[in-house]
Amino acid sequence: MAAMKRTILLLSVLLAMAGTAPASAALLGENSPPGKSFLNTSIEQVAGDVNREMPPGSGGAWLEGAAEFSVAPATVRQGYSRAYRAVSEAEYQDILRTGQFRQGPNSLEGKWFADSLEGAQGHARNLFPDGKFRLIEADLPNNAPSLFRQPNLDGLGPARYLHLDDLNGVTPRPVR
Repeated sequence: MAAMKRTILLLSVLLAMAGTAPASAALLGENSPPGKSFLNTSIEQVAGDVNREMPPGSGGAWLEGAAEFSVAPATVRQGYSRAYRAVSEAEYQDILRTGQFRQGPNSLEGKWFADSLEGAQGHARNLFPDGKFRLIEADLPNNAPSLFRQPNLDGLGPARYLHLDDLNGVTPRPVR
């Protein structure tokens, strides 16, 4: 029921912004075909019920196997920073199933994120020496009450920690 409400709210917001350049760019990516806007995007594409392949240069990524998808905007909105996280296959599948970050068994009540893709890859090599990991990206609020920053976590560069309460509404996206 909550997913249906989110989808209806998302569609309402997108319909209100339909045809505007920022709405089209946010939904379809910067490199969308000329003349392609939200107005001529089918509901099936928005809901993610049809082709799950993204065209080259689309600026986005599908959540494969999920009922909904997320498109990574080319730019990060003001007050947010893009960060990256290495996750196990189990956490990855949970993200695909729920579309959110959740607490797993025997884990903290929050999540660590690297400020760079390279940092997340370094943490992945240390945490998952067998190479069985996935990378996730998300745009995180810069002013979250629980935000804790480390300038050089484990010698792999800047990182940040946020409590799960501050990750509500944050959309995780697989890194391709």
